[in-house]
Amino acid sequence: MKRLLFLLLLLSFSILTSPVVVLSKQVIDGKVIYRVVSEQFMKDSRYPLARQLLELAFQKSEHRYGTRYELRDSVARHYPEQNFRQLEARRLPDIMWATTSLEREERARAVYFPIFKGLMGKRVHLVAQSNQALFVNLSKTEAQQLTYCIGTHWPDRDIYYKNGFVNLVEAPTYLTLQRKIRSQSHFCHAFSRGAHEAIIESLRMIPHRFESQVGPEQYVMFEYDAPVFFFVRNRERELAERIRFGLEHALADGSLNRLFYNDRSIAAMMAYGNLENRQVIHLENELSLRAKALYRRQELWFSPKDADRYRNDEHPLPVPPHLKENFQISIAKVHYRDVE
Repeated sequence: MKRLLFLLLLLSFSILTSPVVVLSKQVIDGKVIYRVVSEQFMKDSRYPLARQLLELAFQKSEHRYGTRYELRDSVARHYPEQNFRQLEARRLPDIMWATTSLEREERARAVYFPIFKGLMGKRVHLVAQSNQALFVNLSKTEAQQLTYCIGTHWPDRDIYYKNGFVNLVEAPTYLTLQRKIRSQSHFCHAFSRGAHEAIIESLRMIPHRFESQVGPEQYVMFEYDAPVFFFVRNRERELAERIRFGLEHALADGSLNRLFYNDRSIAAMMAYGNLENRQVIHLENELSLRAKALYRRQELWFSPKDADRYRNDEHPLPVPPHLKENFQISIAKVHYRDVE
């Protein structure tokens, strides 16, 4: 009897102290509930578009997979690395999105559809105004001598390092990195961002007490293959198939491109990013065979022609006064060249 009581107490203690496991197929009122990674930062430029694309994917797949579902925000807020750990541990969230890597595709099931059309691999840096001149006619060797702020767990961190960009200032969060690039201490020359992130984030920055204002660097773009995928747990094959099916259907009927090219971050990039005139420095990045195969489908990737076809608003956001000089830098005298 005493042994039985001891075992019951031990079991109770184990249950109370073990992490809670939340199955992805939670059903409430007959609906399957999918918890989606919540907004990581209140001003995260990627979140609205990614969430809208996910909702569109579910809507476009209803005729095959049904309507008895609901997308809800995950209660806790986590950064991408923490989200992957949560997926592996069968805890919330059920669905997340992130730049892919070989390691991440082993840890979770990727939905092989590039939701940001490759723009995360087009890196436009945020820089202090005083550092703009460093990037004029910059060679790859010269670029490797500069210091870059970058996320500790971002795949971009390894990409930069493997391509000889070893002077990296790392931090786990976006806000910490933003503070570093805005600081008078000049922790780094440039803060690495996707092209669609850099412009909208610059437009949203509030003038601060430091003299060195921050804006998008105007002359150079790093470019490498870095698609962003939705990720679910490895065992959730049907969920991944549903999301991919919905995205493909939305691409085919034009609704995905209408949503994508009219997003404020994409429209701002098109209006002020000057991507077509930038010097391109190419970096290498190893992808899985399935991810690499997607590059054979031109319709999946960013296209100025598609933007012109689907975009409604040519002037999405005004340029605030503290950034006007950065956005109005003349590029007529700059000699551009692709750098392998």
